[in-house]
Amino acid sequence: MPAKCVVFSGIRKHDGHAFRNLLPGEYTQMAGRAGRRGLDTTGTVIILGGDELPSVSAPLRSIRAKLMMIRRKILQT
Repeated sequence: MPAKCVVFSGIRKHDGHAFRNLLPGEYTQMAGRAGRRGLDTTGTVIILGGDELPSVSAPLRSIRAKLMMIRRKILQT
């Protein structure tokens, strides 16, 4: 369901066996719900990570690149 804003309470999830960081594809799928096509020019994603946010690394750059692609697609419509 599309929403104007998506809020993550953290970047870790339980996969049925243990806790792990979200994969880039999982993050992209959930964050991609921010911004209602045809109603919003942009969507907002908020991460309430506290102390658990990792330093900027290649996976986070990959997520950012995918989000920029999603943003471009929203703006094109």
